[in-house]
Amino acid sequence: MKKLTLIFTALVLIAALAACGGSKNVLLDPTQDPKTSDTAASDTATPDDKPDSELTPAAVEKAIADALGSDSYLCDTDIEESRLQNSYGFDMTKIKAYVAKQNAISAVNLDTVIILKVEDGYADTAVDILNSSYAQTVSYIRQYAFGVGKVLNARIYKEGNYVMYILAG
Repeated sequence: MKKLTLIFTALVLIAALAACGGSKNVLLDPTQDPKTSDTAASDTATPDDKPDSELTPAAVEKAIADALGSDSYLCDTDIEESRLQNSYGFDMTKIKAYVAKQNAISAVNLDTVIILKVEDGYADTAVDILNSSYAQTVSYIRQYAFGVGKVLNARIYKEGNYVMYILAG
């Protein structure tokens, strides 16, 4: 039930982020190479009454945390900007705002939530970076089989200049 709530919340957030009606749900098939995978699926969403300027990565992350509840939302540690730049490979000059959290014991609890508001033209690059990171996570859980279900249910969403990576719940 909590997973359905998370999915519903994410879909509502995507609809809220829609500035001009189009929505992309970008999912990586863990069996495909992220560099050759064309996994974007196009959905239609209706714009919310909230202007784009009212939506922030922090508000989106809070909605996800609230939807999962304190017992299921395990992202309790901020991911530092230097890690986003050096480990993930993001160009931080193209990210307007972000919230990036993971579990304090990330080697055991792989829960990670990254919400990015990016400059025009950088969203697809951010999705590619997150898909690459996700592929590494899938490889990791195949070596150390724990949290497999959670990892395989992770999602990457792109809507306009917002990109969300949700591995939580």
